[in-house]
Order: sequence, then structure tokens, then C-alpha cells
Amino acid sequence: DWCLESTMWFATRAGYLAAFMQDAFNAPLVVQLTEELQKALPSILGDHQLMNMWAFKYSNNESDWPLAGTAIHADIAAVNVNMWITDDEANEDPEGGGLIVYKKHAPR
Repeated sequence: DWCLESTMWFATRAGYLAAFMQDAFNAPLVVQLTEELQKALPSILGDHQLMNMWAFKYSNNESDWPLAGTAIHADIAAVNVNMWITDDEANEDPEGGGLIVYKKHAPR
């Protein structure tokens, strides 16, 4: 509920809002989540430090459709964590959830 109702959404994109760590996506609850992930996944996260984080809040208004979502891209990271915090009923693909991971190096 915090992400849904927060006033941290300062950036806009076509069909969605964005919040970034350096602007407002850094509340104690979010920092606690990153610390707990570090403790829960030590073999994956190791000594890597959190360098950046952001959140996107997509519109559910028909007037804003069609939305393509986030374009295919590669994030620069040793470890990348993606989480969808939405109601299960909103997932249009319960078998996959919408994230496609390519086993290919990003172009330089």
C-alpha cells in the first residue's frame, strides 16, 4: 500500500510514473527491504552494495492505453532484482508474470 499511496512519484513517462532512490524512493521501509534481501540471499548478493533503485507505477486508465511497458533493455549491475508488487488478479500472465530474461550479453 505504501508504494500505491505514496507521494514519491516525481517523474513521468508515457503511461506511468517513476520514483528514484535519489529523489524519494528511499523510505525506511524500502531500505529495510534491501537490508533483509542482503541477509536472505548472501550467496547471491554477497558484498555487493545497493547502487540504485527505482519504482514504476503504471496507469490503469483506458485512456492511457496501449502501454508498451518498459522497453527491452539491460541494466548495468552485477546483480539485478526485480519485484512486482501488485495484486495477483492484475497479472495477465500467471505462468510468466511479464518479465523476460534473455541469456545474452547486452550490446556495448
